[in-house]
Amino acid sequence: MKSLARSEKGQRKARAFWRIVLVVSLLLLASPVSEDRLVPFETTLAAAFVGLFFFIIALVMLSLYRKRSRLLKSLLDPAQVLESWDSPDRFKDNHGDPIPAVFGRTGLFYAGQPYCIRSYDCTFASASVENDGGPVLRIVYTVPNSRNGAVRHKSTLDIPVPETRIDAANRLAQFYSEASRR
Repeated sequence: MKSLARSEKGQRKARAFWRIVLVVSLLLLASPVSEDRLVPFETTLAAAFVGLFFFIIALVMLSLYRKRSRLLKSLLDPAQVLESWDSPDRFKDNHGDPIPAVFGRTGLFYAGQPYCIRSYDCTFASASVENDGGPVLRIVYTVPNSRNGAVRHKSTLDIPVPETRIDAANRLAQFYSEASRR
């Protein structure tokens, strides 16, 4: 499982990659300005179209990774953390080892992945404490549809709750449910 620090390092690498893509797309967008000595004008127009496509994608991805990086930085700050615990691995996601779960005001980190309360890639819809072979904090969130980004579909995240943390899980469910309505 990824730790918070490793995930933050991965977010920085991804932002660096998308910055490079942004620069390359800007160069492709500027290609029609060049004279016809090197390549035909039709080729430069095609390159400009590809550059426009990647420019838009790079801007969206940079926004997404910037928001995730802010979430991870806030979760590394003890003043911003609401609760944290080691979840039992009841669903065999981590080969029986406990999975760290960190909950903050702007989102949560579980199983090596950050989840923002409000973001393009993840928006919380509701949260509750359910019984699924033991108590779980069930967070329902929406993600963009892979075929049409304007349409979103629901996904669920079930985080097992240790028996000693049920009251904290109820407070978190209430906090995230209220945050999803704002």
